[in-house]
Amino acid sequence: FDILVTHERTLAMQAFAELDPALGVALLEDRPEREVAGLLDLLDPDDAARVLERLPDEVRHAIREASGRAGGAQRLLDHADRTAGRIMNPNSFSVHEALTAGDAVAALQRVAGQGTEVVFYLYVVDSDGHLVGVTSLRRLLLVQPSTPVRDFMVTEVVRIGRQRADWEAPHLVFPYNRPAGPGVDRRNRLIGTITVDDVIDVIEDETTKDIQRLGGLE
Repeated sequence: FDILVTHERTLAMQAFAELDPALGVALLEDRPEREVAGLLDLLDPDDAARVLERLPDEVRHAIREASGRAGGAQRLLDHADRTAGRIMNPNSFSVHEALTAGDAVAALQRVAGQGTEVVFYLYVVDSDGHLVGVTSLRRLLLVQPSTPVRDFMVTEVVRIGRQRADWEAPHLVFPYNRPAGPGVDRRNRLIGTITVDDVIDVIEDETTKDIQRLGGLE
């Protein structure tokens, strides 16, 4: 990990994201806070949040002062523990319902490679950020470029409230064969995306606890 950080920071953090958070903390805890902040900026906010929540309070505060993109992870930690809000990626992509299909494709191309969470479905919002619909990338590319998004979006959307327990997320994503689910606040404003990899982490954690209970080891 030290060699990768020195020569290929992005690759180092791609590998880091696959590690158990406890091991990740052990790799970072002896490094200067500013360096840690820079490294965490290379992670998705939900991955960075899993590391930050295990760091001592004084270290986490110092990283908050030095962080850039990792500020998104700090916002996730403002959500209650074990809630859907904690596992959302706040950098989700959405389009306004009044945009045409051509404009939506152009907007999608502009955010490519900027760390924004883009899956096979695009979420559609109104002028106040309320989630009003969803459309697939396939549908977006097949309609005429001049067609407004509101004319072909699907308005029945399974939403995941930020206050819902995180173990409920798998039951809201998997039954609908979706790679992700939109996270909303109490006013139905889009605030993030919960993807399948986030859901799998929750399932693994819950299953581990169940097995530990069976063996009296929890």
